[in-house]
Amino acid sequence: TLAKSSASAKATGAAGLLGMLMGPLAVILPNYLAYRVALDGAQSDAERARVRSLFGKAGLITLGLFLPFAAVALWMSRNQSDRSFMSGLFATGLVLIYLPTLWICGTSGKRRQNLARILAKEHAGVLPKPAWEFCSQTKWLGLPLVHIRIGDRFSLLKGPVKAWIAMGDRAIGGLFAFGSWAMAPLSIGGFSLGVLSIGGLSAGIFVVGGIALGVWAFFGGLAAGWQAVGGLAIALNAAAGTIALAHDFAIGRFAFAEQINNQLARQSFESHWFCRCALFINEHWLWLNLFWILPFLVLWWMAQKQRKNRSRMLV
Repeated sequence: TLAKSSASAKATGAAGLLGMLMGPLAVILPNYLAYRVALDGAQSDAERARVRSLFGKAGLITLGLFLPFAAVALWMSRNQSDRSFMSGLFATGLVLIYLPTLWICGTSGKRRQNLARILAKEHAGVLPKPAWEFCSQTKWLGLPLVHIRIGDRFSLLKGPVKAWIAMGDRAIGGLFAFGSWAMAPLSIGGFSLGVLSIGGLSAGIFVVGGIALGVWAFFGGLAAGWQAVGGLAIALNAAAGTIALAHDFAIGRFAFAEQINNQLARQSFESHWFCRCALFINEHWLWLNLFWILPFLVLWWMAQKQRKNRSRMLV
């Protein structure tokens, strides 16, 4: 029907724009908050310098790779009369460069070696306490109900926080996990894995993120799965976005599939709950971003509070 076609067009037409907005937003803001949490949790000038060095190095490498990419993209599109899609392409490229770069810089073997050397030199090999940690005494099936750890300089050398509700630099939750690296049925983080996964780079069954890899992937700079909606959408069944690649159905400015930008392709979206979910996210994306950014804000507030407490103790 005309109404259904309009709804489908609304969802798929907004996919590229929303992927363009949510991709960088899902990466830049949480990473800035993670940067602030790490700074506030640092317990010395040397630690703060290392935090700045990590994020600064990732930023410089990203910029160094992104500028040639942008130059090549501009040159290749020089004969295009309408280049409105370029902003989405740039946003997608930025996400695809920055996230892997940050992951490599943050988890490199060299960083582990440096931390191990500092631990041996400054703490005689004994892991110190983090800036703040809470672990509930109540357990169920061997897991604490809640475990939160922030401001842990040597988190890379420790195992992840594990609880039914887990929050930390690396967190594994029986129900919920939040952190730079998070794994749980409901996971939120810079790099997240779960049934419902939300993050900068997210993977799972239902995924939303800057880079979203799952069965059903929504509104990433790159979204890939069985069905996908995003700036660059790649799917086995159906894809919608600025650039959409799929085996069966694709809708987008640049679409590649057996059925592209036609009534049959639109009907495949209309008849599936995936389209209704895409519409819901399209209409409420600001609130959904607030939902997944809120834990970052809570951790930042807690880290600032602990920093102020440490300052008072030193006075």
